[in-house]
Amino acid sequence: MATGSGDALVARERLAWIDTTRGLGVLAVVLFHVLIWSFATVADPASSVAALWDQVGGSLGRIRMPILFALAGLLAQSGLLRGWRRGSARVRLVSNYYLYAVWVVLYAVFFALLARPDFPHSIDSLDRVLLQFVFPTTTLWFLFALALYPAVLVLLRALRVPWWGILLLGTAAWFLATNLRVILFGDALLANFVFFALGVLGAEQLRRFSRPGVLVLLAPLGVFLLAVVGGRVADGPVAQIAGFVVSASAIPLAVACAALLCRWAPAARVGSAIGRRTLPIYLLQVPLLGLWSLVANSDAAWLTGLLERPVAALLYPLVLTAAIVVLSLGIRRVLALIPGDPLFTVPAPLASLARPARAGRHSG
Repeated sequence: MATGSGDALVARERLAWIDTTRGLGVLAVVLFHVLIWSFATVADPASSVAALWDQVGGSLGRIRMPILFALAGLLAQSGLLRGWRRGSARVRLVSNYYLYAVWVVLYAVFFALLARPDFPHSIDSLDRVLLQFVFPTTTLWFLFALALYPAVLVLLRALRVPWWGILLLGTAAWFLATNLRVILFGDALLANFVFFALGVLGAEQLRRFSRPGVLVLLAPLGVFLLAVVGGRVADGPVAQIAGFVVSASAIPLAVACAALLCRWAPAARVGSAIGRRTLPIYLLQVPLLGLWSLVANSDAAWLTGLLERPVAALLYPLVLTAAIVVLSLGIRRVLALIPGDPLFTVPAPLASLARPARAGRHSG
């Protein structure tokens, strides 16, 4: 018979692998942005180290958001499957859009003070600021999607679309997005719904990859590697299919890797600590990279000279990623001192307006 302490241990382990998977996802996001926004502007593109990081960046570009969206869906599963009236979709819509709107304003102020319109995703005019509230053109699109996707999923279920139909529609949207170029991140909104839906509708299947086992790790790893190779040797529709498989197979692979890491207690503690704080890391990475760009750009001879050394060029993205994570968590602690924590927490009166009348204790 399982004891209460044993149940608690299982719960902690389960939480650890979920948080660690989220942690891996947000680390991939930060490293990706470090590579394309900082490293690429100061490193010698002809060097072998730059070529290596370019390959890494290309892979991260395909897997970082699918992992985060799938885990968001997995965590939202129980609340969303209850439907619109009794579930958590309304709360998620209101909560995430509130945070999105707050940070759009903060980003607009930051970019105005930064005064670097060449920095990626700068909001440099009033009409561009207003556009954000209906169509994201910055990395904040992630929050916009987290507000939108639950409502779309619940609507499709209300229309009696079966689970496989939802995934099929999401997959079709992904392939449409690969050939669609609209305002920045419009294609990303289309492409990533399928991974959120996979997290919700395939939550139990994803949880199986958290159980220790050689096959549990090797199966998604094998599919992932085959898809990567296939994408490199093929072109046209076959390459697109391989790209989709890379993104999809990265999700169970990340879960399996996180579960494996969590078998080592220090890794579980670090992974859980980062995974529970993905929001501030995701939100603060852009301002921190923007500030860093003031001293670390193509005109910074001290940095370009330093990165001529292969070891320095190899370590630079990792060190900067770690620094951004640590600084983000430190800034989060300071911002938490603001009464009500309005930058990261939805005001209770606003949340109560969207809360289901009969929400369960563990909804959403």
